[in-house]
Amino acid sequence: MLITIWMWVFVSVLYCHAEVPDTFSVVVPDGPVSAKLGSSVVLPCSLSPSFSAVELEVRWYRPSKFKTPVLLYKDQKIQESPVDPQYGDRVSLIGRLEEGNVSLKLENITLSDRGKYEGHISSANWYERCIISLTINVLGSLPVLSFTETGGGYLNVTCVSDGWSPQPTVTWRDREGKEIKQNSNVMYKTDSDDLVSVSSWLLFSPSESEWISCSVSLSDQEKREGRVIPVRTKMSTASKTEHLTLDTSTCHEHLTVNKGRKEVTYQPRKKTNNKNKQKQKAKENEASNLMLDVLCEKKFDSGVHYWEVIVLDEEKAVPPKLSWYVGVTSHEKQRKKEPLTPENGYWVLQYERGKGFYVNTGLPSPVLVRDLFSTLGVYLDMKKNTLSFYDVDSKSHLYTFTEVKSERNLIPLLSPGALGHRSRLHYSFCGEDCCVARKAKKTPSLPATESDSEQGESEESDRERASENRAEASQGQDQGGSNPFSPGQMT
Repeated sequence: MLITIWMWVFVSVLYCHAEVPDTFSVVVPDGPVSAKLGSSVVLPCSLSPSFSAVELEVRWYRPSKFKTPVLLYKDQKIQESPVDPQYGDRVSLIGRLEEGNVSLKLENITLSDRGKYEGHISSANWYERCIISLTINVLGSLPVLSFTETGGGYLNVTCVSDGWSPQPTVTWRDREGKEIKQNSNVMYKTDSDDLVSVSSWLLFSPSESEWISCSVSLSDQEKREGRVIPVRTKMSTASKTEHLTLDTSTCHEHLTVNKGRKEVTYQPRKKTNNKNKQKQKAKENEASNLMLDVLCEKKFDSGVHYWEVIVLDEEKAVPPKLSWYVGVTSHEKQRKKEPLTPENGYWVLQYERGKGFYVNTGLPSPVLVRDLFSTLGVYLDMKKNTLSFYDVDSKSHLYTFTEVKSERNLIPLLSPGALGHRSRLHYSFCGEDCCVARKAKKTPSLPATESDSEQGESEESDRERASENRAEASQGQDQGGSNPFSPGQMT
């Protein structure tokens, strides 16, 4: 044990008092060093030949700021001044000066940290200088996709995303994952914060693929993807229907199912007296960690199934909903909150005010919805492993999940949102040729832009227009309350 300690002391003394060569050089990376926003990074720099830098002066600084360095090591210690105050305790040497390692460590990285760093390493007789560039990787926004018809069976599909650093790459792919290079264009723009916005567009024929995706990425691991389904397939006539009911045992504490088990209402429990306040708080905390939805009693393990959810009732003049989701799940009981992804056993269409319609297949992918609709159709084909959503009013296709597979049964679920209004469900069950038996006129398109503050004013007129369409579309349907919303513009 004593021998080991003495050996360590001997080596340390040898390093500290090793002779400094008359000349030396520094070794740094050939290219820039990259790091994620908010992370830590090391700017590598070492001496050659390798010798102790304990007695040297090590100065790291930004260009033209030699006198106010990022870090100054002098007289065998880190100097508190003069240094650039914006770095403070975020910078350090990595602690291996005895080995000739003078690398700079930078923590809690911000956008202002990107750029060049210069290292000035000097002895009594010699000095060397190194330059290292630091790039900050910033993931931009989720791509927003839209399309316009150009004639001749082609669409002009546009993909827009902003807030990237450095400049990202754009890749278009079809449903099979094949890259689309023909007829594509891309344009970049840099804002005042040096963040990059990208806009790409291409000519695309819907007959070539059911949907296409646009990926904006810095690498294979750092990317955002959006999808668009320009195909508007029509729905045929249903052969037979069967109403389903909600399972009250799976209902969230703040949801209430009516006697017919066709409607669900968001209705928080009333506060109790002070004696039970602590117990109530514990119960509320438990409820807040659960999914705010309810399951259907029917469980599907095979076949083809169809049901509908009324999401807009023009007869009820109530505020728009903040959010909702509809689809299927492989879970059979109340669940703790988790991302609504296929990996977690959820295949759902979601809506959030200000965000629009989207599905979550790992990363949220926007679903283009141009028309205000009142009834959402859900079509589950367990033979083809697909789940499709339809605008029932215009009989138009919105989105299709593929690879809808589970070792367990699939169960319809609904989250009516949290505004205290009812969501009325109309379920239908039929054979392979199942679709909607309606003769609804197409609903009017929404404005190009509409802020949240304007939604309340515009919804009244939208509701009046939709009322005319729903008068025909709802003949023969059960009457009751519903939970209206304003779809708004996809953002």
